[in-house]
Amino acid sequence: LEYTGIRVRDMARSIRFYTEGLGLRTGASGRMAAGGVWQELTDPGSAAVLGGAIGFFVLDRLQALMPYALVLAAASFVYIALSDLLPELMRRSSLRRTLPDVGLVLLGVVIAVAAASLDTN
Repeated sequence: LEYTGIRVRDMARSIRFYTEGLGLRTGASGRMAAGGVWQELTDPGSAAVLGGAIGFFVLDRLQALMPYALVLAAASFVYIALSDLLPELMRRSSLRRTLPDVGLVLLGVVIAVAAASLDTN
C-alpha cells in the first residue's frame, strides 16, 4: 500500500490523532485543485514491515480467531464512521431533514445483518 486518502472534517485534530496517538510523522502537505488540503503521514520506522512479518507467521496458527478479529475490525470502522456522522445529524434543525439519513444508516445495518445470515455452504 503506497498511500490512501481519508477525508476529515478537522485536519488539525486528525493530524494530532495520527501523530500523537499512532506515532506517525508528518511529511509534505499541499492544496488540491478542488480547494481541499492534503497532509502526508509516514511510518517512523520499520514497524509496518515487522507487523506484516509477525502477522504472516502468527495468523496461520490463529485461523480459528480470524472471524472474531474481522468482527472487531469491522465494528471499529463502523464506530469511526458513526462517531463522525451522528453528531452532524443531531445538529440539524428539523427531524424531517435528519430521518432520511438515519433511515439509510439503519438500512445499512439491516443489509449487513442479512448478508451475515446468508449461508455460503
